[in-house]
Amino acid sequence: MNDISDLLRNELLCHGADLVGFGDLTGLPAEVRESLPVGVCVAVLYPKEQLANDNDYACDNALRDRLDKLVTLGTELLQMLGYQAVAKTRAQVSRTKLSHHVTLLPHRTVAILAGMGWVGKSKLLVHEQYGSMLRLSSILTDAPLQCAKPIEPRCGNCTACITACPANGDITQCCSTDAVVCRKCIEVCPYTKRYLERR
Repeated sequence: MNDISDLLRNELLCHGADLVGFGDLTGLPAEVRESLPVGVCVAVLYPKEQLANDNDYACDNALRDRLDKLVTLGTELLQMLGYQAVAKTRAQVSRTKLSHHVTLLPHRTVAILAGMGWVGKSKLLVHEQYGSMLRLSSILTDAPLQCAKPIEPRCGNCTACITACPANGDITQCCSTDAVVCRKCIEVCPYTKRYLERR
């Protein structure tokens, strides 16, 4: 096992992360990954009750605040160990956004490369166990972390998210782009439904 990987994962999990994954970013252009070869994806779970409240911005902001603190913590740990690291907080991502809907390196791209899921037809990350009930953030680093391999999409012929979408699955038009208001594509995903039923 990789001691640095274990140390970082355990530290983030102990401070409130629900999932942590490491991905090889070297297949991406250097300017996209800020010339750093490894991405750390940090994820927290949506509270089940948040799906039922379309305007629960306070809860959503609390999740984002939690993620900002987690990636800042992880970045500080990596820097203390002597590695370069950049926390992709909301403030940092906003500075590098190309437009309201487009950023150079979406957190979900880091999540996919870290083997944490795949992009569903909703354009959201789908996790095998949790569906799309995840909020994401990320760290870029040159630490020699033990990277996972991406997994193939597993949606098959399912189009439940597209059928439920008010914009017919057009993520650029739907309010669920930031998964804040609509969330219909999250609710109807079979992987999400299985997770909620298990709970």
